[in-house]
Amino acid sequence: MTRSQPQRGTTSSLPFIALIAFRYVTFKQRGPGSSFLTWVSLLGLVLSVATLIIVISVMNGFETELQNRLLSLIPDAKIYFNDKDRAEINQNALIQWQDLRDDILTQDGILAAAPFIEQTAIVNKDGRFQVVELLAFDYTLDVDLTGIENYIIAGDASALQEQKYGIVIGRLLARQLGLTVGDSLQLVLPKITITPAGVVMREKRFFVSAIFEVGAEADQNLVLISLLAGQKLLARGASVDGLRLELVDRFNIQNKLDNTLFQLVQTNPKYHSLSALDWRNDQRSLFTAIAMEKIIIFVLLLAVVGIAAFNIVSIVLMSVMDKYSDIAVLKTMGANTTEIRNIFLLQGMLIASIGTTLGALLGLLIAPNAGLIVSSIEHLFNWQLFDPSVFYISHLPSEIRLAEIFITVFSALLISLLASIYPAQKAASIPPAAALSYEF
Repeated sequence: MTRSQPQRGTTSSLPFIALIAFRYVTFKQRGPGSSFLTWVSLLGLVLSVATLIIVISVMNGFETELQNRLLSLIPDAKIYFNDKDRAEINQNALIQWQDLRDDILTQDGILAAAPFIEQTAIVNKDGRFQVVELLAFDYTLDVDLTGIENYIIAGDASALQEQKYGIVIGRLLARQLGLTVGDSLQLVLPKITITPAGVVMREKRFFVSAIFEVGAEADQNLVLISLLAGQKLLARGASVDGLRLELVDRFNIQNKLDNTLFQLVQTNPKYHSLSALDWRNDQRSLFTAIAMEKIIIFVLLLAVVGIAAFNIVSIVLMSVMDKYSDIAVLKTMGANTTEIRNIFLLQGMLIASIGTTLGALLGLLIAPNAGLIVSSIEHLFNWQLFDPSVFYISHLPSEIRLAEIFITVFSALLISLLASIYPAQKAASIPPAAALSYEF
């Protein structure tokens, strides 16, 4: 009677390989240190994957929070005439900004449009100076676009409509200059006027109508006045710098802007000198830096995952040493080198899959509740981790993005597969005679 051998071929040998690999993962090994090392390595992989998911989710939360705060007062886009053409056409086309606004609002995807004037200026209060960005806007048309009312903490921004020389400032600027609602300040423009008394700077006294708090840099360097006050202060007559736009989708904006400009030029040739900038131009360096930080942190934490995953090398190597006789028996029964290698490769991948899955589940459980966990710790120890005056936030934001979870899990499994190749190849290269002599 001939001894039966396992059928060859990848398809037929897969159940045979999977069964043995599964038994090697679940059955206790002989060495007392083997099980301990397996559990420690598995725990390391679980914690590293979970940490990577939690940290990246928190960074996503910070990015979204910062983005929402920065863009709360920044328009999705601005449309204006090029500087080189403005001198000759400003007295014609852009003075009639109402016509331009009406034409823009006929374009698909444009929700709102409002005129603006912007200028760098200096705020002076009793000899204390601060450089600011001055925004003159039409409150009636712009209130929904900026959403300024959502961030007012003192006073009333709508007073700009009645108070000719009212000004809205940020909380940090108010604290820095010691200002409250009703106080006055000098708004100085970097423009000189030659008079019989000499050269003087153009300046005007304004009264604080309201104070806002966005929780970003704008709280210190942005001031708002009415469009009429800006036109008079800057001697603009009826002209403006351009229009601030709100779009349906601010994150898919460039194609929409290009199409809007094309349609406007087709409608009226006088719009040929229009150009546009979206919010990414104003904040490109900041969000580029945030993206780079995310990449760097992801790579560093992925290295930690790699270290944990490469512990699988020691686990599978110890399994190989423990299973010398099994390898010899399998080879004498007809198992080829590829099948032996695949058994230990699959063993490593099973361990990695368990660790990665548990780590991903742990990360997905903790990440959405990171803010609650931190708040509980703060309450327990009576200690504030995030000082709003320093970090602009009072809680720990978190946002899970499935694409990044997939990349994390895939990367962990890929590293684990690479880590399993060496011990699996070593097991496959063991001669049956050497394996049996090692056992005895």
